[in-house]
Amino acid sequence: MKFFILLFFLISKLFSNDTIEKIYALEYGKSVYPTELLNSKSNVKSQNILWLFYYIETRKKKILIDTGFTDTRYVKTFNIENFQNPKALLESIGVSQEDITDIILTHSHFDHIGGAHLFPNAKIFIQGSELDFLYSREINQKYEKVLNLRNFRNSIEKLGPNFYFSDYLTIYFSGGHTIGSQVVHIKFDNKEYYITGDECYFANECLTGIGLNPKAAYSLEKNKNFISKLNNLYSKNPKLEVLTLHDTNLLIQYKKIQNNVIQIYTRESKK
Repeated sequence: MKFFILLFFLISKLFSNDTIEKIYALEYGKSVYPTELLNSKSNVKSQNILWLFYYIETRKKKILIDTGFTDTRYVKTFNIENFQNPKALLESIGVSQEDITDIILTHSHFDHIGGAHLFPNAKIFIQGSELDFLYSREINQKYEKVLNLRNFRNSIEKLGPNFYFSDYLTIYFSGGHTIGSQVVHIKFDNKEYYITGDECYFANECLTGIGLNPKAAYSLEKNKNFISKLNNLYSKNPKLEVLTLHDTNLLIQYKKIQNNVIQIYTRESKK
């Protein structure tokens, strides 16, 4: 009898555990961008960047790290090539907007929150200081429309410095790029990833100690602290994979499985 109880416990535990099945970077455009707004010591005036958000699929959840945007006026303003609507991008991998269960917003700039209104069933995770800043801004109405804060009010989780999302994912306050910017640490099996938001545009530069240029930072001190913590993690695990929202090196490091979809990890491939 004890054997069957133990067997039932082990089987139920196996099927109750949530595990990561897929991590994709979704590329919704590319452009050149002023070097003074990046983490770079280059002497050139502008550099190539991608415009990305991330899709994470687990046994139980479908999670976005940031959302891209839908307002095509920004496409012209920033000369973004090959722009893709985030809804259409997700549909290209078989995910509907209703499927998204959770959205983690690294910060509140337009290219990170500008698609949040597309996902009616998603719970949104944002730093409390970042959300308070949005409410206090003179252009609050514009951002309220973009984020649909009235509709999402009951679905928004205002986070403190550290937030344990699950066994595999933790959200940390950083506060270097914006007042309430946050980063995402993913660790499962033998894999470890760090999604930096815009605390870091280029991963290699971050791992050599190059932080944001002054015009790209809310707090240079907090960005420096973030870079230090990231490099400390990397020293403990050189296999740590640093993922940013704009780094063109992703196209070299990872496989593009279809137009605009970069495969970071799938359980089958165990990349």
